[in-house]
Amino acid sequence: MAVTEPLIEIENLTLQYAQKTALANVNLAVNAGEILALVGPSGCGKTSLLSCLNRLSDMIPKCRVQGKIRIGSLEVVNSKINVIALRRQVGMIFQKPNPFPFSIWQNLELPLREHGIRDRHQIDTIGRFSPSFANTCNPTLIASNL
Repeated sequence: MAVTEPLIEIENLTLQYAQKTALANVNLAVNAGEILALVGPSGCGKTSLLSCLNRLSDMIPKCRVQGKIRIGSLEVVNSKINVIALRRQVGMIFQKPNPFPFSIWQNLELPLREHGIRDRHQIDTIGRFSPSFANTCNPTLIASNL
């Protein structure tokens, strides 16, 4: 059996918010196909660890990340990395929804458009994954059902 490189590899990751250390010398390897659960009490650093994977930690003032994170062939903690491209590949779903100040339908439509889907018919088809949900979101469908 061939030995494969981990899909996600974290080495000596330390994350600090100003003077407070949230993570210290974290090491983790996750192979492709593995299922991983981060379990722990509130405030122990689960979300902080995940925010390092797509560099959302960069958006927090006085937050400092040290160590190595590799996802596939990408070195995440690298000042030359295209963070926008990274976040297109490594997303994060928050516990509490953070929609943009648009309609529900526009919030669903936005990531499709960001990923190059511009055809209105294709967007509407994708949006119909649940007709009852789509009807509550899409004014065109609501009008056609009156």
